[in-house]
Parts: sequence; C-alpha cells; structure tokens
Amino acid sequence: MSVSTKKQKQELPLSSDSRLESDFSLIIGPPKRGKSHLIRWLIIEGMMQGKWDHIVVCTPTKHSGDYDFISPQSCIHGDPGKGGKKFVQVAETLMKQQQYISVKLGRAPKKGEGRVLFVLDDGLGSVHWNEEIWTRLSTTYRHYGIDFMVSTQSITKIPRSFYITASKGYLFRLDMMTDIDYLWERWVGTFETGLKNHNELNDYMKSNMPIEAYKYLKIDRNKSSDNVELTKAPPRSQFGHFKVQL
Repeated sequence: MSVSTKKQKQELPLSSDSRLESDFSLIIGPPKRGKSHLIRWLIIEGMMQGKWDHIVVCTPTKHSGDYDFISPQSCIHGDPGKGGKKFVQVAETLMKQQQYISVKLGRAPKKGEGRVLFVLDDGLGSVHWNEEIWTRLSTTYRHYGIDFMVSTQSITKIPRSFYITASKGYLFRLDMMTDIDYLWERWVGTFETGLKNHNELNDYMKSNMPIEAYKYLKIDRNKSSDNVELTKAPPRSQFGHFKVQL
C-alpha cells in the first residue's frame, strides 16, 4: 500500500510515534466533533509512516463519504440499528486470515507481511456487542498484527474489554458529567496521566477545548510520562488530496 497525490503540497506534520507494535485506539466524543475527520488523518499519517499493508473500515452508510480516499472493497457499509451482522462477518474473516498468517510466520506479521488496520467508525449504533468476536478481537488483536480503531459517541456501550485493552485514546470534549465520570472510572483514571480526578478532566476540557475548535486529548497509555497531549488534526485541505493505493 502507498499514498499518492496529484500535486505536491506542504509537508504534513507527522507524529514521532512510528512504532510497529499493535495499537488499540478509542476515539470518543459527541456527534460533529471531528471523530471521522481524525480517523481519516490517522489513516493517512499511518500510511506515510509505513504501518499497514491493508485497511478495513466498517462504517454506517451515512459516513461512507468520509472514506472515499480508500478503495471501495476496503470500506464496508452497514445501516445502524440492524445488529451489525455484516461487520461481524468482516471481523471474523479478518481474524481467521490474520491468525493463519501469524501461525505460518510463528509471530505477528510486520509491515510487508500482511499487517492490517481495522477501523470501526461510529459502529456502536450498528453493532450488538454481545457477539463473541468483539471480545476475541480486543484480546488477541496484537498477536495477529492488527491495529484496531473504534470510534464512538456512546461510551457506556463500549465493551469493558475495550477499555482494559486500549493503548491510546483520542478524547473530544464531552458535555455530560456522567460520561466523564464513566470514562474516568473505566479508563483514564486507571493509569497515571497527571490528571487527578474526573473533575479535573472536566475542567480541563471546558477550559481548553472549545467545541468549534475540534481539539482533542491524545492519551498514550504506553508512555510512563508526558502521555497527555492537547492537539487537533490538520485541516482536510492539507491532506484531502491523498489517495490509498492497495
């Protein structure tokens, strides 16, 4: 897989994290805060860093235009509220494929050997999370060379195994204190971030993350210090010209 563009534009700001170990990322926030835009940028950034051989995106039909930069066969659409059977089938097929590759190699595949990014964008309105595949995926993904991104606005419906496993979080401003309390209890408050409690997280969001700014907190659980960063994705005008070639 490679990234191409019809014309050269200014150099894009890549993060320094180009490690190839598997990541499980949660992207959390209310509607219209920029979650799908961020995912688009993370895909482009990861491709420029050479992280993946394949990309699979599962998204409700209403979001299909957000992923017009990747090949149609890599973007699976499913209507909300129907149980996400199509998404389950995609996940099960992906797991079998990656398990086969890993067994053959005797380890998780690296770039060039079948490494995959699996994105579930706003799927919580489409998926029944009692399906066994989601627990299996969230506990064995790193053994099969899968990077996993889950985007949601319904944080209380995220399976507990996702919170236990998630290595990175991208948190847009939350408006409901009950959501902040829940997120703190299940994830942010379970490791050191420099934030003392849920009230401090709430105050920080209100003071530093105006809704119209599309800013988010990036929290990296793998880092022992300096693991919280306030940032935002570049505007689409800077990377909308990129295309995925598989």
